[in-house]
Amino acid sequence: MERNGCLPKVVTYNTLIDAYCKLNRIDQAFELLRLMALKGLELNLISYNVVINGLCREGRMNETSQRQVELVIFTKHFVLQEEMRRNRLSPNVFNVINAMCKAKNLNRAMEFFDQMRVRGLRPNERTYTKFIDGFSPQGFLNEAYDGLKEMIGNGLSPSIVTYNALINGYCLLGRMEDAIRILQDMTGKGLSPDVLSYSTIITWRHQELESAFRMKLEMMDKGVSPDAVAYSSLIQGVCQQRRLGESCDLFQEMLSMGMPPDDFTYTTLINAYCVEAYLNKALHLNDEMIQK
Repeated sequence: MERNGCLPKVVTYNTLIDAYCKLNRIDQAFELLRLMALKGLELNLISYNVVINGLCREGRMNETSQRQVELVIFTKHFVLQEEMRRNRLSPNVFNVINAMCKAKNLNRAMEFFDQMRVRGLRPNERTYTKFIDGFSPQGFLNEAYDGLKEMIGNGLSPSIVTYNALINGYCLLGRMEDAIRILQDMTGKGLSPDVLSYSTIITWRHQELESAFRMKLEMMDKGVSPDAVAYSSLIQGVCQQRRLGESCDLFQEMLSMGMPPDDFTYTTLINAYCVEAYLNKALHLNDEMIQK
């Protein structure tokens, strides 16, 4: 192309860089980025982010030498960040934090998050949410909640997704009162909890039936319909207390709302019928489950 006197443009280089990254040939992609600068081409946000995304993919795939790969990622990524800052471009750090959290490499994710602050890079709402979502399920609720407070302190508004991540984390640790407190905080800040907010709490409170049913009524009063997960959890709870009539009522209510039961719901009811020696009904439900 160059021999014919036709000089590649930025879009051409970006396409080649993307191809190298998809082939996991990150070093070649990085060199091509350098070549663009040497030729006097003005790199754009796509140029940098394609390489950053490639570095993230490389870090996830090379699990055998994970620590070495992470060091390479950090080194190269921060070099890119410095160049992007000089060129007044906003780096896409979301993908790196996302990769670290998915790999459950929370210490590295925290280090990277701290380095962002040191280098004057301000996390946005999406980055904070991914950080909170990564730390909450692993039991690091203090760090996750500190992230929420810092997010608010920086003038950013947490979304329903952000709060749901915290609710899920508290539920996983059995800290139900804290989960409900987060639900109340959402409402206090003008956010309406969605079906996931309520269903998560119902799922983990199915053994505390009165509280679970109160949560169901609350969500319905606010115009949020329970989903199949919520119904299945409630059915499991009443079956465990051998309240078979209520489980059948919930099952019928579920069907009337157009929610197809899953295998877990059927299995829960079948077991309950067997415990009460209603074998014909158990077999009928079993046949119904197989046909679906």
